Amino acid sequence: MLLIDTAALQPGTHTIDLHPVPADLGLDAQAFSDIAVRAQLDYHDLDPRSRRLYLRYTVDAVAHLVCDRTLAPFDEPVSGEHTLLFVPPGSPLMADDEDVRELPDDRAPVDIADAVRETLMLALPMRRVAPEARDQEITTTFGALTTPEGAPIDARWEALLGLADASSTQDESGRD
Repeated sequence: MLLIDTAALQPGTHTIDLHPVPADLGLDAQAFSDIAVRAQLDYHDLDPRSRRLYLRYTVDAVAHLVCDRTLAPFDEPVSGEHTLLFVPPGSPLMADDEDVRELPDDRAPVDIADAVRETLMLALPMRRVAPEARDQEITTTFGALTTPEGAPIDARWEALLGLADASSTQDESGRD
């Protein structure tokens, strides 16, 4: 859980720095470290029906990843930002927007753990390539099926070359 105490807030703008551990966000401690959330809150409380909390936050962390190319573990800084609006229960604003959440009447704390977790997960790169592997050439050709005239054929490929020759002979004769 990552709670923001609304009971202690006065109307106006506030900045809060939070440093949750991965367990607070429902994340594996092996996957993330050094998580920091910087939240800016705009809190309005004229009466209980018009209470609003507008939350803008950025989250920074170090993700512990495995390289897609080399399978070597590496650390990558990740960052993301998101906004949420908390409104009183029953507000028509909550109908279809997942970024609009319920602000409890009893001034209970609001939990932003799920939103921060989703922001971190979306910040992860789709292709996870270690910095030292980013400039490496990727081999896409692994050798020819035939050998130069007179070169010995590797015994491991001999049976496959026979299949290729049989396939081309069938194609030339027009039979399947």
